[in-house]
Amino acid sequence: MPKPKSSPHPWLAKKSVSVILPVYAEDETIPLAVSGLKQALGPYLLETIAVVSPHSPPRTISICRSLARRDRSFHFEMQARNPGLGWAVRQGLAHARGDYVLMMDSDGEMDPRTARLMLQQLQHQPLDLIVASRWMQPRSLIGYGRLKYHINRSFQLFNRLLFGLSISDCSLGYKLLSRRFAQSAQWKGRRHEIALETTLRPILMGARYVQVPTRWTARTTGSSKNNWGGNFRYLGMSLRLLAERTMGRVKA
Repeated sequence: MPKPKSSPHPWLAKKSVSVILPVYAEDETIPLAVSGLKQALGPYLLETIAVVSPHSPPRTISICRSLARRDRSFHFEMQARNPGLGWAVRQGLAHARGDYVLMMDSDGEMDPRTARLMLQQLQHQPLDLIVASRWMQPRSLIGYGRLKYHINRSFQLFNRLLFGLSISDCSLGYKLLSRRFAQSAQWKGRRHEIALETTLRPILMGARYVQVPTRWTARTTGSSKNNWGGNFRYLGMSLRLLAERTMGRVKA
């Protein structure tokens, strides 16, 4: 992989990033996510791994095949265990080869430009986890329902108090995680609660972490598979991790 000719931090110049993109039915948005991340990560991008649900429409699979033909750094593989976002993320994490793994949804709700902010954090200090937060700046949630807004904000406060966190968003599935933690953690999440686990578990394992601001915009195509019942899965994951920490089962 080509490296930058110069870098403000020599340590960062040696690093590479694998991107994990779970895909279900993102016909229109996955090409935009791929191109946006390529632009944001530049020469640090080693590979993009799209983990595609076998229940995806044929057009989605066709688009992924087309991207793989045009771009040697883009790979796609069918999701082996179903259903669930968690299984897709875990499969991608296991196959990543970069020094860091960037997790992002492919539905167009997350801003690829935030990936550059994450990399910039590595210029200042060695880190294991950089989390994107929707709560650091005002008006960063576009198209977010009022009830959902208050429930989410309360849940963030709950987790900050429960675990003594210094981050404002622990449940967004957009983050940069060192491969050491990504492939040594014993992941348990099967569905959307994996977004919470991939923040909390590394922190409980001792990961050095910071947060960066991001914008979230509601998807304009398709529909989310994260229904209201999924909220209980998030809560269940928080309580599970609390129990693991209490019993000393969260280890690096």
